[in-house]
Amino acid sequence: AQTYDGTARSATATTTPTGLTVDITYDGNTTAPTAAGSYAVVATIDDANYEGSASNTLVIAKAAAMVALDDLAQTYDGTAKSATATTEPAGLTVNFTYDGSATAPAAAGSYAVVATVNDANYAGFASNTLVIAKAAATVALDGLAQTYDGTARSATATTEPAGLTVNFTYDGSATAPTAAGSYAVTGTVADANYEGTASGTMAVAKADPVVTAWPTASAIIYGQTLADSSLSGGAAMPEGAFAFAAPATAPEAGTAAQGVVYAPADLDNYNTASGSVDVTVAKASATVALDDLAQTYDGTAK
Repeated sequence: AQTYDGTARSATATTTPTGLTVDITYDGNTTAPTAAGSYAVVATIDDANYEGSASNTLVIAKAAAMVALDDLAQTYDGTAKSATATTEPAGLTVNFTYDGSATAPAAAGSYAVVATVNDANYAGFASNTLVIAKAAATVALDGLAQTYDGTARSATATTEPAGLTVNFTYDGSATAPTAAGSYAVTGTVADANYEGTASGTMAVAKADPVVTAWPTASAIIYGQTLADSSLSGGAAMPEGAFAFAAPATAPEAGTAAQGVVYAPADLDNYNTASGSVDVTVAKASATVALDDLAQTYDGTAK
């Protein structure tokens, strides 16, 4: 049992009686082999007075080779990613497996790599982990300015490369908000081979109510304020109430437009609406008291 070292490896023989010449063949060849392998050895005494032979197998084992793995940290780009290796002695062929498969992986992930020397005279291997990192994707948020309508308001996003799935959170919650307000939005790529994130603020503005008919105002008398006038009728959505914008105002007599505000009941999600109605102000009654009705003639106008 010998080990390959690049030189011819010969079997030896001893004889009884000692010192007899022995001719040795290896697989029938008188030349001692160099390469690793198994060889049928026949040793035959070459002597005028003695004869004899013996046979067995010469095994030349492969020499140990060192294998060092490299290129174990790579980034996804859609192509197969292979590890590399250097050997000592240099230049030996190395076969690779990735999680037991000879096919180099393309997808992002971690793979158990085994590199095995494939050589007639050398044996060796090394193992490690190939990590294919996710590639960077860009995320651009959109739909960040919306208006309340009673339904959930969701942001949108575009990605580069296009078409990647993006998961959103709003103030940390995966549930899209409904109410008017400002929300911290984070969009995160959810993909096996790409990663990326973007953040921004989504503003859900209050909606404007729809007034289809303004109310009518009852008449008041000069000196009274608009708070003394009653508003009746009118139609608007959503539910709410009409009121004078400046109820403490005491208008002059006559008919004039006065400001009216429609305030929805849900002021958290709706703005108020402003309009006007005509208010008639009647003249107030005044009292007249005559005096100096009894005078004496003195030649002047009385």
